[in-house]
Formats: sequence, structure tokens, C-alpha cells
Amino acid sequence: MTNIPPAVVIDPATSSVLPPSPATYTHEPLSPPTDHSSRRRRSSGSVAVNIQNPSTESLASSSSPLPLTNEPLAIGIPTAHSSPISIAPEIHEGSPQPSPTASSVISEFFLPEGRFLQLIHSDQVPRYLKETTIPRDETSYYVKPLTTVFPYFEFEEQNPWRPATHPDGALYFFDPERRLFTDTNMHDALLRDEIEELYHYLQKILRADQLTIPSNNYDLVLDITPIEDGRIQWSYYYACHDNRCLFWLETYDASYMLSELIGVSSPAHIKHRLEASYWNHWSLFPVVFEGRSLPLPVYDELAGILSYGCVDVMSSMSSTLPYDDDTMYKMINLVRKAKEADGGVQYYTAATTRLLSFFAHWRFLYFHGQRHARLVRDQTVYNKPKLHLRDVERLWTDDVIIETVWKSFMTKLLGEWGDVILWSAVMLTANVGFLAIPGVVLSNLNGSNITSASDVNIFTSPSQIASSLSIEASVGSIVTGLLLVRHNRTKQKEDPAGAVSA
Repeated sequence: MTNIPPAVVIDPATSSVLPPSPATYTHEPLSPPTDHSSRRRRSSGSVAVNIQNPSTESLASSSSPLPLTNEPLAIGIPTAHSSPISIAPEIHEGSPQPSPTASSVISEFFLPEGRFLQLIHSDQVPRYLKETTIPRDETSYYVKPLTTVFPYFEFEEQNPWRPATHPDGALYFFDPERRLFTDTNMHDALLRDEIEELYHYLQKILRADQLTIPSNNYDLVLDITPIEDGRIQWSYYYACHDNRCLFWLETYDASYMLSELIGVSSPAHIKHRLEASYWNHWSLFPVVFEGRSLPLPVYDELAGILSYGCVDVMSSMSSTLPYDDDTMYKMINLVRKAKEADGGVQYYTAATTRLLSFFAHWRFLYFHGQRHARLVRDQTVYNKPKLHLRDVERLWTDDVIIETVWKSFMTKLLGEWGDVILWSAVMLTANVGFLAIPGVVLSNLNGSNITSASDVNIFTSPSQIASSLSIEASVGSIVTGLLLVRHNRTKQKEDPAGAVSA
């Protein structure tokens, strides 16, 4: 294991950066997904967000004390919806490693055999990774007379978990009384008991460390994942609605979450990334019930962001916004319709919060609120020499790529390559016709007694040599242009980070 600089710990009470203590408990960051291996991993010091969160006396108790382990997350989670701003791929050696654990009170507890705990954030909810299949058997179903209610299954009345369907079609569950959410199948009694055990374990941590959660307006997301070695991974995160962020019950190593950028150190800057994950949490679990709905000012806030974006894109050639003005104008109309629904339709809630997540992530990538904020598209915030051509550098400033700029750049390239093919074909035709002109190719065919083909002599002329070279160059240009167009035509519509890594 490689040595890394001490982690930076943020005290939420004072918003100050504190030196790490020997007892700081950190978790290993999420291992990069196999299909997202291009996402960068930095060798700089890791950033650990230390959230001091405590418990309430009214929380439920469980039967036996359990401790945390320092296990890595064993699965890689691809995100379902990519951001319009992408980070160019680059692999760095010396990725952050977990530091030794030393939690004073929690270490006195013991997890059930075969379980380990992992802190996650909303981007790591494994909804789009799990592959559940059914047998291809013909089935029959009979609707009984006067039946008008069609539940998912025969569900126990005393079960507090309720099913919900995401606009994407995914089935998830929630407990409105305890504000719990999960993708785990609560129709399965064994899985339901496992989730309940995880929930009570977290309440025990709250009481054991005498923690007090800073707000009663929060959600708790739980997930269990069987691992190949037979163990079960317990995962969780809290989402605070008052401050629009995620939090955990102990120090969370946010190094991988922040690894898209170099030089992230300010708590205010980190807050943008946590807010992006918070809105993504809403997009994953958009169900609305009493006490849980988007406040109306949120819609006005998003409409304001989009309105300013339209003006900025129309009035500036170097805007950092990830969308064009026409797209954002359409989004404004959708936000207005969502506001009229008062947040009661989960389709509107999922759509609105997905956009809010994208813009929070955009603020994070462009260092909003920092002295070195990137204000124009091709401005770098790092002190480094220019290494790329002007167009590529403007497209790829500090490894950040805006989707609309990428598409415009690829359209321009494909157009230029198409022009190369066209003019090369014209030159090829002209050269072939030029060689057919009498006198260009010198020979003894005129005025000579030729009795067989062996008597014909072809003499090389300067014009013939030049035309032949031009033919070869034209053929090469046509072949090269066709290969470039064929290889890059589909990348015009691809995610920029995936396209440049191919």
C-alpha cells in the first residue's frame, strides 16, 4: 500500500479545515467501475468530510451492539444519467487508500457474522447495476369478480414499507414514518429483516456515540448487496433537506467523489459536489408524501438558473453553461409546468431534481464561489503551460468538456473531413483526365513502325510524374478521410468522456 498525505478533515460546525487526528475513521473510496475506468484518480491528499451527527432519544433500539469495519466497497456503480459536462479520462497512479481505523466507541460493537458496512453516496446506489431476471415461462392470471385493486403482491398490512415505481420503471420502497428508502426487495421477508437489522444498527451507533442529527428533516437510504465471497454488504447515506447535502455517522473519505478535480480544499467548494449528490438522491427517490415534497421556491431557483443561462449563452461566445439557449428555454417551460403541479407528481419531481443535480455538478467543476473560479470556457484555473492546439485546448480546458461544445467541435471536424474527401475525389478525377490528354504521356506510337507491343516505348515526362503523385495523394486522402469519418461519426452523439477514451 502506498503512503499518502494526511487527509483533510472538515468540521461542519465551524466550516474550517482541521488537521487529521490519529483516530480519524475513514472508508476506502468506491472502486472505479469497470466501464468507467477512465475516471481520474488523484495522488494528492484525500479529502475526508467529517460530519458530526448525533442521535435523538426517540430513535428505536436494537438488540446487540455491532462495530464498523474498514471494508472497501466491493462493487462499481455506473451512473444512470450522465452529466452534460464530462471529465476527460486520465489515469493517475497512487490512488487514495484507506487510513487505519480507530473509532473509540464504535469499535466496541460487533457486526453480525458475514456483514460489513460501507458508506456510499447517491451516485453509488446500485439500481442500474443489479440484473434481476425471470424465467421465460408462459403464465396465466385470472381476475376475480369486482376486483379493482391490484397490489404488487399479497402484502402484510402491518408492514411499514410501501412500494413505488420510479419514472424510469424501477421498483423501490419507502417507509414514510421513518423516512427510509431502499432499492432492496421488501417483498422478501428475509431481505426485509436484513434491512431492519441494518437500520437498528445505525440507531445503535447514534446512541453509543451520543450523536445528535442536526435536523429532523432528513432521509435515510439503506441498501444490502450480497458479495461473491458469501458476505453481505450493508450500505447507507443520509440526505439532509435543510442544507441540501448528504451526511454519514462517521468520517467519510470523499476522495473518489472529488477526484474529478485537482486542488479541491474549500468546504464551500465541496458543498457543491454534495449538493449534486443530494439532488440526485431526490431524482432516484422522487416519491412525494406528507412532509416530503419539493418547496415551491426550488422551482423558481431552477427557472432563474436557466433564465440566466439563456442570456449568458446568447450574449457570450465563451459561456461555461452546458446547454444551448434553445434547450434551456424548453427546460424553463417544463419547470413552470412542474411548479403548477405543486410538486405532487413524482415525474416532475424526478425531472426537476435531475436538472438541479446537473447544475450543482456544473458549479463544482467550475469552482463557483472560489477566488479562482473559471469564468470563461477556455480559462484554466491551474498554473501549467499550454500543451494543446488552440481549438483542443478551448474544448478541453482543465480536462472539463462541455457537451454542446464537444458536439460543435465534432460537427466541424466531420465537415472538414467531408470536404477533404470531396476535393480529393475532384483532384483524382482531374488527374486521371489529365493523363488522357495527348502529349502528356510521351511514347513512340506516332510516326513509328510498330509491329508488336514490345516495340512500344513509354517515356517519362515531368507532367506525368506530377500527375501520378497527385493521384496517389488523392487516393490516400480519400481513404484517410473515410476512415476518420467512419470512426468518429457516432462520437458526435456520444458522451464526451466516453468518446475521447475510445
